[in-house]
Amino acid sequence: MRQLFAAILCLIGSAPAAAGTTPVNGTVVDTQGYEGVAAIAQLGAVTATGVPTLKLQQGDLADGSDMADIVGAVAVGNDTMSGKCLGVEVHLPTKRYVRPVLIRATANTALNSILVQLFNASHTPVTQTDAAGAVSIIGP
Repeated sequence: MRQLFAAILCLIGSAPAAAGTTPVNGTVVDTQGYEGVAAIAQLGAVTATGVPTLKLQQGDLADGSDMADIVGAVAVGNDTMSGKCLGVEVHLPTKRYVRPVLIRATANTALNSILVQLFNASHTPVTQTDAAGAVSIIGP
């Protein structure tokens, strides 16, 4: 039986961002030791005609200076996405470093947060580094 907190590493991919139309580049994440990465953007208010898009980029450099879009790793929302989430998942990225990017096009979109999960770890249990507290129990 697998438990979620022992099997994935949950990281903060981006802090909140006030309503705007500029891209939000998330934190560069090192995927070494994991087979997959998923990003979930929790949106705030999306103004009418807003088109929020969450994508993943990857590169070889830890500073993110060589980031390029992962082809197909894009989730497109619409102006009815206020208070909802966008998610993107990639199994076996070809580069070591990955970051989420929220594109906020056409009209203002607020961002509550982006969470990044690394999964299929080569070693478990995983130690949570960005969690203030997490617990897993078997049968209450």
